[in-house]
This record gives sequence, structure tokens and C-alpha cells, in this order.
Amino acid sequence: MTGYGLRYFAEFDSFKGALESYRLNIFLKGYNYPEEPANKLLFAQVPVVQEWQDDDPKQPIRGCTLDCKFITDANGVHLSNFYSEDDLQFYCEFRMANTDQLLFAGFLLQDDCAELQVDFNHEIRLLFTDMLGTLKDVTLDQAAVIGGTWQIESGIQAQDYSGTISNTILIQDPSYSAGKIKPGQRFKLYNGIADIEFFCFSIEWIGGSQYVIKVNDSSLISTTLTTYDLKYLVPYNLEGRVPIIDLIRLSLQSTYLQLQLKSYVNIYPLYHSAIEEIWKDTYVNIQDYYQGGNWANCYEILEKIFIRLGCSLFQCDGCWTIIRWAEIYKYTKTSGADLQGHYFD
Repeated sequence: MTGYGLRYFAEFDSFKGALESYRLNIFLKGYNYPEEPANKLLFAQVPVVQEWQDDDPKQPIRGCTLDCKFITDANGVHLSNFYSEDDLQFYCEFRMANTDQLLFAGFLLQDDCAELQVDFNHEIRLLFTDMLGTLKDVTLDQAAVIGGTWQIESGIQAQDYSGTISNTILIQDPSYSAGKIKPGQRFKLYNGIADIEFFCFSIEWIGGSQYVIKVNDSSLISTTLTTYDLKYLVPYNLEGRVPIIDLIRLSLQSTYLQLQLKSYVNIYPLYHSAIEEIWKDTYVNIQDYYQGGNWANCYEILEKIFIRLGCSLFQCDGCWTIIRWAEIYKYTKTSGADLQGHYFD
């Protein structure tokens, strides 16, 4: 994951059948690995349990968690080391150590973690989630921003404007591209070495080609006019008819997990294109998800689509997976039981 460094890791062996080794990597946002080494944790007797929140395989959305238990002592790592107000602060990957196959990816769910408050060796519990449940709190217009595309405008000039108005940036942009930045969006200034990212609280045109933008921290750039590349996020266009794959993409990107999608759904429209892939061939009117002045949330949108088509979405082997169970055996190869489907990055 971009922007994360390895902070903790733990390993264990399974002696059931062939000897298999497993490794859990826990990444911390902004951690400077490998310059700062990772700490090794000691697994408890039952190290890892991966489970899906619903036993019904035909549920349209099946969230998944990874329940991890460790042994710690008075001088070891404690639950307080994992406290953060940022739900995306700790990211984990559970892998087969000998093949490096990804089995699960998710973020720490702080509400369901636990530790006994004692001074001898004891167990701490960390629970990681695939974030599918959080899609109930992400509306489609919010997902359109999360899944937007970055546009670049070169040669603009900017400076810290806090001497006049606190926490503001003055941008001088002859192309007027800065005016496309909206409150609530992110934008970046590239200084030739690295991107400096900001959050826009408000933007005001003050005449000519100048804009004043209220940001989270203006001290990151020079107090004199300096040339930068402006990078601003253009949200996905929520108008007209769109392919279903775009709705799926926007929703899954809103989990902030960068995973491949595998789709085992072999139906397509009667008058289909040469693609023969239902998610690309089928278009919907995106305004159908805008009712009463509000956009539907991503969980509700995916649920409606998958119930209609008899599909189930879940994370499996580190990939988002969509299966239409009713046809699971119909499209197997004659030489074996490999499912037929499509992959998306």
C-alpha cells in the first residue's frame, strides 16, 4: 500500500497436513520502513481466525474479518500502541510465507480490539476488517470524489498566504484551473521533488487569475510566490448512463483497499457487445440512485445490483470476488473445476 511502512510482523506454522508457514504484516501509515525496523510480535495459541460475517453463500455482500491474538508483557507491545483516531492508520496483509500468496487485506477495527489490564504475560486481540461494512456510510457522491482522477496543470505559482488570512494559500493560475477545486476535495502542489497534499475547506476568487484557498496546513510551502505543478482531483461524473463496472469500482475503491477484482458471472445482455462481460456491457441510469435530494450509499447500490443478478461479493485470497452461485458448475472446464470469469485491476 502506498504511504505505509511495515511496523509489526508475526509468523506461525501450521502442522495440519503439509507444513505451511504464515506471516502477518501490519503496516503503519507514514512509517519510515526500512530505515526504522519493524517489531516482531508473538502469536497466541490460536493465532489467526479469518471468518465471513454471514454463513449464507448467497448473501449479496459478505464482509470478512481477521481476528488476531498475540502474547505481550509489561515491556512488550500493548493495545495502546495501536490506538488512532484514523480508521486507516493500520493496514494488514495475511500471507502464505512460503509462496507469498495474499490471503487477506484489511484495516484495524479499533472498536473490537481488547487487552487485559494486567502486568504479567497476557493476550491482546486485534481485529482487522475488509471495510465492506463501512460502505453503508459512503454515499455515491462521496465515492465519486474518492474514485476521481487527478488532473495536472503545470507552471502555476503559489505561496503561503497566512500573513493575510490564517491557513490559506494564494494561487496565481493564468489557466484558471484552480477554480475547479471544490471545498471538501484534496489537491496537491508538486515542487519538483515531492507532492504536497492539501485539503480544501473553501476557495475564493479575488480577481485576475488569483485564488485564495483555505487549507489544513499552509506552512508546507514557501511564503513567496514559487512555481509548482497543480494536481487537483476531478470527481467521477454522476450523470447519464454508466456501466455497472464503474459503480462497482467506485464502491470498492471507497474501502481504500487496492485489490484485484475477480468476477465469475457468465451472463450478459441479449444484444451484447463483443466483450461478453455483464459489468461492462450493462449500463444503468445513475440518477436512479438519487432520491429525495440524496445519493444512495455504496453498500445499498451493490446490494441491489447483486440481489437482482443472484451474485455474491466477498474478499477471498486477497481479491474482491463476485460469484453467481447458480451457474458455478455450468461453466467449469471439462478437464477440471476451474471457474470461468473475468479479472479487473
